[in-house]
Amino acid sequence: KTIQDPGFRYSRAAWFPDGKRLLLVAAEKGHRSRLYVRDVAAGPPRAITPEGVHAPHILPDGTRVLASDGKDKRVLYPVDGGEPRPLAGIESNDGVLGFDEKGEGAWVGRGFMPLRIDRVDLATGKRTFLRDITLADPTGVEGIQTVHLAPDGRSYCYSFMRSLSRLYVIEGFK
Repeated sequence: KTIQDPGFRYSRAAWFPDGKRLLLVAAEKGHRSRLYVRDVAAGPPRAITPEGVHAPHILPDGTRVLASDGKDKRVLYPVDGGEPRPLAGIESNDGVLGFDEKGEGAWVGRGFMPLRIDRVDLATGKRTFLRDITLADPTGVEGIQTVHLAPDGRSYCYSFMRSLSRLYVIEGFK
């Protein structure tokens, strides 16, 4: 099924856990991007945030979205109406990696190597250290790029780019 809504420019989409709705990062003509919810079977998209909100993550129960408010603050936005709630404990240089099994905590990563992973309690903002991820051989690696954590925090995978080069010295060249 192709989804097209006149006047909207989509830049990102993610499925809600129910498989019936999409979270869209989109902009209407003449406006900045914001977050919308769209029922796949019907439209149009419904705005759930003000303009300028980005970097969304849907909580496992599908009732809220964690996103950046455009001012380096993380905010929990309710999907079906209600007041957004600023979230303490996640800093502007933290990357949100996902959520724990119950959706009560967010896994966040900071740094490049080692990459520090913490759990931030969504109710209190309290940070708890989980682990550092580093490479046995960091030669030519600028940092860990993508991290996926299992909801229980025990298993993870990551990617990185290694850039190796050679330097040749030529003597007596004229």
